[in-house]
Amino acid sequence: MRQRFFFFAALLVVFLANQNASAQSVFRVGAWCLHQPQPALQAIYEQSPGVWRVFPHERDKLLNLGLNYFVACAYRLEAEDALVFMGDSLDAAPVRKDFKSTLEYTPPSNPYFPPASFPGGYQLWQRSLRAELYTNPTSAWDDSVAAGYRAMYNRHLSRIDGVHSFVIAAEGCMSQWSKLPGLNFMADSTIIDSFFETGYVNVPFGCHDQTTYNMAKRLVRADHFMLSQYVLRDTTSYSGSPFQARLDLLVSGFRDVARGIRDSVSVAKPFPVLQTQQSTADSLRLPTKEEILCQVNLALATGAKAICYYVYSTVTATGETGLLNAARDTTAQYNRVKDINTNYQGTGQTLVNIGANFLNLAWKEDFSIHQNTTEPISSTYKLYDVTARIPGGATDAEAETYVETGVLQSGATNHYMVVNRRCTNTESREITMTFQSTSANAYSRAERNV
Repeated sequence: MRQRFFFFAALLVVFLANQNASAQSVFRVGAWCLHQPQPALQAIYEQSPGVWRVFPHERDKLLNLGLNYFVACAYRLEAEDALVFMGDSLDAAPVRKDFKSTLEYTPPSNPYFPPASFPGGYQLWQRSLRAELYTNPTSAWDDSVAAGYRAMYNRHLSRIDGVHSFVIAAEGCMSQWSKLPGLNFMADSTIIDSFFETGYVNVPFGCHDQTTYNMAKRLVRADHFMLSQYVLRDTTSYSGSPFQARLDLLVSGFRDVARGIRDSVSVAKPFPVLQTQQSTADSLRLPTKEEILCQVNLALATGAKAICYYVYSTVTATGETGLLNAARDTTAQYNRVKDINTNYQGTGQTLVNIGANFLNLAWKEDFSIHQNTTEPISSTYKLYDVTARIPGGATDAEAETYVETGVLQSGATNHYMVVNRRCTNTESREITMTFQSTSANAYSRAERNV
C-alpha cells in the first residue's frame, strides 16, 4: 500500500512534529564581514580618544536585519579591534540583544599577541595555514595556538555572554591531509566555539588532496563546519536547466558536508555561507529574493543548523556589493534578506524561530528528485515518488521535477523538508508525495501556497 499526499508549494513544505529544541543552542542567523577597505567608508569611528565604536546607523541596521550572529573580518584594521568595537557598540545599543560573533582572522601586525619569540605573534589564522607543524608532544606551533586562544578569550571576557571571538581556520589549502591533526588540535584548543570554513572542493586539485566530504568527515573536533559556495554567475539564467545545474552544484556541496558529518564521529554543525552579493571580480550576479530564500531552504533540507549571509559589507575594492555598502544603494537587497529573516515566507515568524525546529533533527539523506526518477526513491525512508505540476496544469517531466527532499529524523520518526527549486514568481508547483505505507507509519502535513 502507498500513501499519497498532494499540496501546493512554491518553496517549502516541512513535515514536522511539535518538539522542544531547547536542548541545543539557538539557531544562528548571521552575516559575514564588517567594514569597507576605504577609510572614508569604514563603519568604525573614534568616538573619543582611544574609544572606538561602530557607527550607530550601521549598528542598528545590523541589529534590525534579524541576525543573532556575525562573522567579523577586517581589512586595514585589526580584526581583534574590529570585534571589540562591534561588541562595545552592541552593548551600548538601546536594546541589548543576544548577539554572538566570531573572528575570521588576525592580521600580521596585531599588537595584542606577544611575544616576539613567535614570528608574527599568535596569528591563529596564519597558524591554521601551518597546521601540518602540529606535533605531540607539543611544539612551538602548538604553544602559540593555545596561547593565542587564551589571549583572545581574556580580551573578550567582559562581553563573553554576547560578542565573543574565536578564530576559524583559514580557507586556503586546509584540505591537505597533513593539516588534519593540527586543525583538530586547533578545534580542541578553542575555549568556546571552533569554526572551519572552506570553499566547495568536489575533486582534488592544486593544494587540495581531499574532498569536502572527507574534510567534513575527518575534522571531527570542529563545532561548526562552514561552507562558502557561490554559484550564481553573471552568465547564470534565472530559470530552466542551466539554472538548475548551478543549484545542483550548490546542493552537492551542502550534501557532501552533511554526509561527511553523518558518516563520522564529528560533532560539527553545518553552517553554510550563502550568496547575497554580486561581484565584478568573481563574475557573480546579484541573487533575487526568491533565490536567496531557495538557498536558505536547500540548506535546511541538507542539515544546516545555522545560516550565514555573505556579504554584509564590502571587503574588497573590486565592486563587490551585498547587504550593505556605504558607497552604493543596497537598500533593496538588505530589505529582501530582512524580510526573509523577520517574516519567514509570510508566516510572521523569524528565521531564528523557524530554524529552532531543525536543531534536534538528525539529517539522514537528501534527494534531488529530477535525479531520482526510479520508484521507490528510497525504501529506507519510505519515499516512493514525488511529482510536480503547474497548478491546474500539466505535470513536469520526471527529469524536470525540480524538487529537493531532505530526510531528517527525531528518534525513529522521519521528517521531510520539501523545496520547490524553481525560483521565479511564475513557477509555483503543486507537489505530490507518495509514501510506502506500513502500519507503523504516520505522516502529518504542513501546506503552504506562496
